[in-house]
Amino acid sequence: NSTELPSDFVAARSSLLSSDAPAVVYTMQNQTAEGYGLLNDISGKPVLIMEIGMPNSIYQQGQQTVFYFAVALLIAGLTFSVVVMWLLEKIVLSRLGYLNRRVNEIASSNQLSGRIALGGTDELASLTTTINNSLGVMERSQVELQQLNAQLAENVSDLSAIQTQKDRFFANASHNFRTPMAVL
Repeated sequence: NSTELPSDFVAARSSLLSSDAPAVVYTMQNQTAEGYGLLNDISGKPVLIMEIGMPNSIYQQGQQTVFYFAVALLIAGLTFSVVVMWLLEKIVLSRLGYLNRRVNEIASSNQLSGRIALGGTDELASLTTTINNSLGVMERSQVELQQLNAQLAENVSDLSAIQTQKDRFFANASHNFRTPMAVL
């Protein structure tokens, strides 16, 4: 009943003296586990509050285990991230960069005979095949266009020659037609 009890004893006493109180109150601090119990006199009235404290090694080991697990998880996550970034660079981004460079080289040189060599069976290899097929079609179209241009130039020169002959014919015919008319 002392008024100078430490705060933990006061809390334990109020818990132990309540009507539905257990025989022992257990509290846990970071470093120690403490148990409180009432000691009764011969007549059954509480006389003393008993405190038992011991180091809380299980709790400390649990805290340490959680810390080690968090550190291990962080290290595993960082390692996994680095490996994924490296694989992404090696498998996808470097090949995509190569494909982009080759397409730009072919476009800037205007040589439709150039092709892109990129192995594999994935979507990038399929895209490369499609680009190569498109370049082949464009090259054939360019050859056909050059042939048609040559043929058109030949036809234009033939028409020019025919026009020249027609003009000469009409000039001669006109001259010949006027000469007999002049005599008449």
